[in-house]
Amino acid sequence: MVEEAEEYEEEPELENGVAAEDKEMENDTENDITANGNETRDEVVEGKEKRKYVPCGPTQMASLGLTEDKSQKPDKATVSFNNKDQPIGDPSVQLASVLGFLVRRNIPLTFKDWRTVPKEAKANVWKIIMMRFIVDDFYKDYYYGKMGCYLKESGSRKTGKILALDELEELEREKRLKALKPQNMSDNEWEEFVKNVCSEEFKAKRLQMQEIRQQHSTPHTISRKGYARLEAEMQNKQNTAEEIDRVELWKVVTNRRRERNHIMGC
Repeated sequence: MVEEAEEYEEEPELENGVAAEDKEMENDTENDITANGNETRDEVVEGKEKRKYVPCGPTQMASLGLTEDKSQKPDKATVSFNNKDQPIGDPSVQLASVLGFLVRRNIPLTFKDWRTVPKEAKANVWKIIMMRFIVDDFYKDYYYGKMGCYLKESGSRKTGKILALDELEELEREKRLKALKPQNMSDNEWEEFVKNVCSEEFKAKRLQMQEIRQQHSTPHTISRKGYARLEAEMQNKQNTAEEIDRVELWKVVTNRRRERNHIMGC
């Protein structure tokens, strides 16, 4: 396990336009909420009234002080792993949320491939993680891979919001697009990103991927919990350290909540 540092170091600055200091905690969350808020007003589009509630938007992890001045050293949580080197337990869930937030904040969407992200940017995100969690350095590459997934997911969500504005009038569309722009991207970078998303080539590939996704007949119903955390939960309920049969896990994963609780004995 990684030992706690004796001094609480400040987060370093990065090159290549990647934000790092905590005083620059601006991210696209507020813009996303603003854009969603505009969409939720009592407007009628094509005869359908839009929803009147404002979604919470991506997490800012305020509970961990990621958006506050860090004059004091925060408490660290130890992330546990099972015998298959998969993260389990509540700290692993919290770490996943923090990791997604840091990737959205520090890594611009101009990077289409995680492998092209500067090593300094990746190292900075990992250093922030180590300030708040105790994780064996053996799992560093695993979480680097997760960062790439979160960057891709962030771009996918932003893409969906951009394409949803296609049917609006030009002035209104430009206004909404401006509200969606992340703080860590320049105007030119954002315009290039929007141009790529709205290209016919991109839309054709997106449609192809959507058709492939629709062919999945048995999607899991446990959200972000995953098989590893589900197995750990079932082992705890059954008071056993033995591996749970994969068939039993599959039954839980593919059933609705009522049937799932019955299978797990809740």
